[in-house]
Amino acid sequence: MFVGLPHDRKGYTLMHLHSHLLIYSRDVTFWESEFPSINSVAAAAAYRQKSATDPNFIPTLEPNAPLPPLHSIITNRPSAFLYDKPLASSPPVLSTEPPSSRPIPALSVQLPKRIRDVFSAFSLTSPVFDPTATPLRRSYGRNQSAFSAHPSTALSAKPSMAKTTLDFISHYSSCLLMDTTPLESLDTYHNHMHHALVLAPTLPPSSSAPTLAPMEPLFVYALLADRANNNDPKDWRDAMSRPDRDKWLIAAKSEYESLLSNGTYVLVKRRHDETVLPCRWVFRLKADGTYKARLVVKGFMQQKDIDYTDIFAPVVRLEVLRFLFALVAIHDLECEQMDVKTAFLNGKIDCVIRMEQPPGSLIDPTSRRDYVCLLQKSLYGLKQAPHLWYWTFVTYMASLGFARLHKDRCVFLKARDDGFTIVSLYVDDLLIITPTKALAAALKESLSLRFQMKDLGPVRDILGWEIVRDRSKRTLFIHQSRYCSTVLDRFDMSTSKPCATPFECTTPLSKAQCASSPEDIAFMQTKPYRSIVGSIMYLAMGSRPDLAYALQQLSQFLHNPGLAHWRAAKRVLRYLQGTSNLGLMLGGRDYVSKPFLSAYVDAMCPDTRRCVSGFFILFFNSLISWLSKKQGIVTLSTTEAEFVALALCIQECLYVRQLAGELHRTSDQPISVHEDNQSAISIAQNAEHHRRSKHIDVRFIFVRDLVENKEFILHYCPTKEQLADFFTKAHPEPEFR
Repeated sequence: MFVGLPHDRKGYTLMHLHSHLLIYSRDVTFWESEFPSINSVAAAAAYRQKSATDPNFIPTLEPNAPLPPLHSIITNRPSAFLYDKPLASSPPVLSTEPPSSRPIPALSVQLPKRIRDVFSAFSLTSPVFDPTATPLRRSYGRNQSAFSAHPSTALSAKPSMAKTTLDFISHYSSCLLMDTTPLESLDTYHNHMHHALVLAPTLPPSSSAPTLAPMEPLFVYALLADRANNNDPKDWRDAMSRPDRDKWLIAAKSEYESLLSNGTYVLVKRRHDETVLPCRWVFRLKADGTYKARLVVKGFMQQKDIDYTDIFAPVVRLEVLRFLFALVAIHDLECEQMDVKTAFLNGKIDCVIRMEQPPGSLIDPTSRRDYVCLLQKSLYGLKQAPHLWYWTFVTYMASLGFARLHKDRCVFLKARDDGFTIVSLYVDDLLIITPTKALAAALKESLSLRFQMKDLGPVRDILGWEIVRDRSKRTLFIHQSRYCSTVLDRFDMSTSKPCATPFECTTPLSKAQCASSPEDIAFMQTKPYRSIVGSIMYLAMGSRPDLAYALQQLSQFLHNPGLAHWRAAKRVLRYLQGTSNLGLMLGGRDYVSKPFLSAYVDAMCPDTRRCVSGFFILFFNSLISWLSKKQGIVTLSTTEAEFVALALCIQECLYVRQLAGELHRTSDQPISVHEDNQSAISIAQNAEHHRRSKHIDVRFIFVRDLVENKEFILHYCPTKEQLADFFTKAHPEPEFR
């Protein structure tokens, strides 16, 4: 049975159905009409009939497909994916006793809002958990972890058929846990489902009883969340079976005609000795109510050095984007935004790739059987699609006279006597900066001659950043309040009580607080800790430097977070609840009186001696770059730690200065760096090698050369005035504000 593609070798990962051993092979013949996991002969015959009539048929679990009775699932030998080892030959005993009427107390654990919405949609009560139920035992074998009922207990079941995906989850969970409570109602179905979520991970180990694989809590939550949030069609058949099928058909026709007009592929005769990649339709209902359909190649079946070579495609760095916005605000420049429609379809294929014709009624079945698509241009889903699009855009911009910057290969500059034009590229989002509207209009016209463009006008929203300009004051405000609201809603924290600081200064986080017991590990597996940290990271890297230190702390425990780490992550969300409107203010009319470049740097040594470096850089008093990061080496003193942080800050300052130089924004002023450690300043200014500092690595001594050449000036800054201190440690509310 095919189970996936290995990441460390070429070929396919297969599983032997009898021995359950994994096999790796490059010589594989796929039997796409055979489904050994289906127990029912009638169901297998129906699948074969569908696959025979539709070559693009993809077997899926239909939401309304009936399931076999409970006893048949347990007594029949199922797929190897449901069991860790073979079951005992004796069938389970079915109880004929009436259902238990004992009351079930309400569960104290609160489910996420989107999960509760699912139960509300089905007119169900929230799942509850009975701690007095018959205890289940966990059975461990070699490389296995499973749950089963006590040998003395009996299994009671109602041979009913699950009617929905939600019923299937509860039905499947109760089968695997083999609880003694009969399945008499949908409420009880969800009680059993919650046994899989809450009870199973905390059960004591045992070596007896037949071993059944449990339903993982995250798997159940994933299915429920998908059911609650994603109502888009899964494939062509699903889209055509809906009441709004006409709108989905119009969207698919529009995409299909776009492929034909763009010359994406040509039809060639099918050959049996060639590899043909399958494809599928992806349907999305966008936030503005428009219907979108895209044809996507199943690029995960491509083979390296055969179907693709290079796949790298850069995007503009976020600090460069903030630097450009600061230029726009300070010099009152025009800033327009454009979007490239179907950007990936513009790249030319650099190797031979054949693809099946699009599934659905748009293609004649006879043509689909005899002809395949020979791709002429890139298509969504191909591994090399971003790479091909990037170089297509670079080539065209070069023909227009634009040159790429060396410090960011996604920023293009064209300087002429009548003005300059700056273009930044982030996948298919373009930012056009010019001194006059005429230059921007000329570039838009040139781009529209080559690509299908969408003119979005003056920039207001890019990459989730909301832009507010006040041209009279020459300021530009960047905030992510809408994204903050989305994050709070996603994690059900929109009604939480706000707090004044993102991080608690009295209770530092440590590895000792990581989950250690099986109960704690199982509990944290049900929490979206990594998702919260990822959401915080996008805010901290965009317009919220006040979250940088909290992000640095939370990111250290992604592998095994504990309850203290979970509470700290939720505290950041509570902080966002009260500060979602904060952001960056760039520019200002008083920029002339401000230094060209300045920086503040600090370091803090925790008990591990692996210090935290923190700094931020101002361009004419506009905050464009910052960092809070644990140092990669162990330092022996605070002086050495501060010197390492100073070197890291100066590296970033050099990058920003060189970037400004490429954009013809240079200054003879030396860069001012504010440091609160006088010993570190002394080491940088004087060629002294004291007993406690002579071991400092040579890679940091380049700071001394830059200071001696008057490229940098180091200023002593008292700790109370050191603003970079907020990037290295948590502060109480009065200091933080």
